[in-house]
Amino acid sequence: MKFNFAKTLLMSTALTMGAFGLVACGGDNGSSAKPPHDESIIIKGEEALIAGTIVKFSGTITTDNSNPDIDQDADFAIDKLVLQVIDEKEKVTKVVPTPDTYQAEANVDKLDLSYIGATVMLDDPNFTTCGIFKLNVIVYAHLDKDSKVSSVQIPFERNAERFCPAAPASSAGGGSAASTEIEMTTYTVDMSTDQLPGLDLASGKASNSTTADILLSKVKDGVAITSGNGTLFTPIANEQITPSNWDDDYMVDCWPEVENNRPAYLSDFKVRTVTKTQIADAVDGGSPSQEIYVALTPNGDLTTGAGVYAFGITDAKEGLNGNFNVTLKVYKKK
Repeated sequence: MKFNFAKTLLMSTALTMGAFGLVACGGDNGSSAKPPHDESIIIKGEEALIAGTIVKFSGTITTDNSNPDIDQDADFAIDKLVLQVIDEKEKVTKVVPTPDTYQAEANVDKLDLSYIGATVMLDDPNFTTCGIFKLNVIVYAHLDKDSKVSSVQIPFERNAERFCPAAPASSAGGGSAASTEIEMTTYTVDMSTDQLPGLDLASGKASNSTTADILLSKVKDGVAITSGNGTLFTPIANEQITPSNWDDDYMVDCWPEVENNRPAYLSDFKVRTVTKTQIADAVDGGSPSQEIYVALTPNGDLTTGAGVYAFGITDAKEGLNGNFNVTLKVYKKK
C-alpha cells in the first residue's frame, strides 16, 4: 500500500499529540487516530504479510536529508515510533502490537519496520471482530530544534472464517447461523489469441472484443493477459514463511473447494494489492502458469466481492503462427 503525504506539519510533539488525539498505546479503545503527515519524513514500501496467526510488517522510514531546502548540516533524525492497531473507522483498538513504542538510537535517519520486529497477533483476545484493520505507525523526528511527526497506515485482514467462525445452530431455534463468507461459483471458458481473445468475466462469454475484462495476446512462446477496460490483476498471496502451513497455498489443480471439500470463498484468494495491468507470463515457454490470479474490474469491491474474480489457466495449446488456445477456470461471486 502506498500513501501520498499531502501536507507538512511543523509543530511540537506535545502539541501534535493533543491536536490529533493520538494515544501511545492501544489501551484507550475508541480514541481517534487521525493520521498526521509530513512530507519531509519519507515512508515507502510498507506491506503486511500474514503468516498463520502473525502479521509481520515491513516498510522503510527515512528523513529527507537530500531535500535542498534543508541545511545539509542540520540535525535531522528519527526519535521514536509509536505503533497502534486501528479499525476501519480509524479508531484505536485495545490490541497492542509488538513493539508499541520503539525508541531510536541517536542520529538514526533510517529505520525499517521489519528491523524492529513490528508484528500483530491475530489471535490476540483484545480483537473482538474480524475484517480489515490497520497498523498505524506514528513517526516522531526532529530537525534541529523543530519537532516533526508523520504516519502511515498499513492494512491487514483478520479472516472471519478462521478467527470469527459462525456460532453453532441453536438447539432451541433449530436454525443455522448465517455464514460471513462470500461464496464463489465457477465456470470454464475456451479462448484463443487469434479468434476469441476477449472475455467478459461476469457472463463468461469469450469474444473478439477489444474492450473486454480480459484480453489475450500472443508473445514469444506464450501468452500475455491484459485488459481492455482497466481491469487489474495480481496472483494470490500464498503464505510462504511457514511452508508446512498449506491452508491458503492454492494453485491450478490445487483448488480451494477441492482441498477443503466445501465451496470456494472469496477469502480463499488472498491478495495484498491488485495493481498489475498485465500478466506477462500467463503462458511462458508454451506452458501455462500454475498461479491463480485475482482480477479486479474498475468498479470492483474486494470487501463485497462485486466485480472481483479469480482465475487459473487449466490448459494451453499452441496453434498456427504462434497463437494459443487457452482454457480458463474462473471464480465469481455466487
